[in-house]
Amino acid sequence: MRMPLKAVLVLLLLLLLSTAAFAQRNPCANFPCPCGEHCTAPADAPYCTADAGKCKVTTTYLHGEMDSFAPPDDPTTPSTALMAILGATKSQYDTPGCNRHFGDTFTIPSCLRCNFCGAKVEIHLKPCGGSDPTNDNYTIGVAPFGSAGTIASGRIWPTGTPAETTLVINLDPVKLNQLLCKPHQPIHAPLDVYLEDDVIVDWVRLTVYSQ
Repeated sequence: MRMPLKAVLVLLLLLLLSTAAFAQRNPCANFPCPCGEHCTAPADAPYCTADAGKCKVTTTYLHGEMDSFAPPDDPTTPSTALMAILGATKSQYDTPGCNRHFGDTFTIPSCLRCNFCGAKVEIHLKPCGGSDPTNDNYTIGVAPFGSAGTIASGRIWPTGTPAETTLVINLDPVKLNQLLCKPHQPIHAPLDVYLEDDVIVDWVRLTVYSQ
């Protein structure tokens, strides 16, 4: 008994669809996503969506609670090199008082490195209130910094009277790639954030854009 042509075509179509479904990969199973798609990060992100543009991966890290400097102190995780700079006068998030150096470290996974096309650091802070913060600086890079290890630096309050603010610092992608993509770099590269000593920090947020 011969099957009708229409039934044969339907059966072939079903076979093709089932084969395609079996062969279809999860586009986020391995990092990074294919060109033209956007992954949440880090690696093995749960989903991808269509996203035209150069920077296809946006990764955000938040350290410290967004609690408007409320106690208790939120912990920091400075690298060993940064800890050597901070010494005994280090502060954490929300730590009150003056003459205390602040520092924290973000670890960048290898799946994002060497493909940077931009980044920014946002720091919510205020003056400590009992000293002179007008000459305080920030430094971002890899401790112990210096010219080769610094991506961005400058006055926290370059003009005017110091007051509560969210400092936004854009990071040069060329410097990011040069600093974090050296040969024999560890799997998780450190990015250090350091602030001099008459400020209270509420939170720091790092946003990385990569291809």
